[in-house]
Amino acid sequence: MALLDSTRADVAALAQSHGDAVAFERGLLDLLARAIGFDVAFVESKSGARPPTLRGLDAARFASSLPQRAAYDRELAPVKRAAMAARGVAVDTAVLGAATVRESAYFRDLAAPVGGKHSLLAYAHVRGREVGGVMLGRTGGAFRAREIAFLEALLPTMALALASFERAAPVVNAPLTPRERDVLGYLCLGYTNAEIAHACGSSPNTVRNQLVKVFAKLGATTRAEAVGITLRGEAT
Repeated sequence: MALLDSTRADVAALAQSHGDAVAFERGLLDLLARAIGFDVAFVESKSGARPPTLRGLDAARFASSLPQRAAYDRELAPVKRAAMAARGVAVDTAVLGAATVRESAYFRDLAAPVGGKHSLLAYAHVRGREVGGVMLGRTGGAFRAREIAFLEALLPTMALALASFERAAPVVNAPLTPRERDVLGYLCLGYTNAEIAHACGSSPNTVRNQLVKVFAKLGATTRAEAVGITLRGEAT
């Protein structure tokens, strides 16, 4: 539990300190390497606005495989359904079986060249909207139940962090603290207090108290009014 809590806080801190999505994703993979362990991995945004962030995979080979992405997605559809029926995480060999995985195009093109055997797939969603995903691959032993459970528990924080890079944080002239600016940024993205708490590694009560101070500094009385003032650049 202590490792999970510290990793959640580290993911939130990474998202808050990095203005660049790729730098955040590299840091996220560093955290996952320490907490779970893998041989190859990638993080991708659902928007497709930038290439996936790779670890242990050849960038040229990965890029050349992209035209086959639709075929890979069809092969992995049962894995995604299994993940969505659980908590967003599933292992390809556990769902499809090792023999079926070895016969698939995605395994032949991406996993086999690096000696991959098992792929742990995590699908990040925020209020039903897919915002990105993470693949962790191993060339040796399978992922353990506790490692899968760890990623499941971490996924909500990861999802909020990934979603935060879809839109630039608002520019506010009010005298807010760095944490209050973070909270306001998530508020402008439509996050609930609980979701902001996940992203910041705090509690909903802490977020509520921070928003009270933010509203007072902005001269706002409601969430909608605070967002409107911020996005119109009317804060003073």
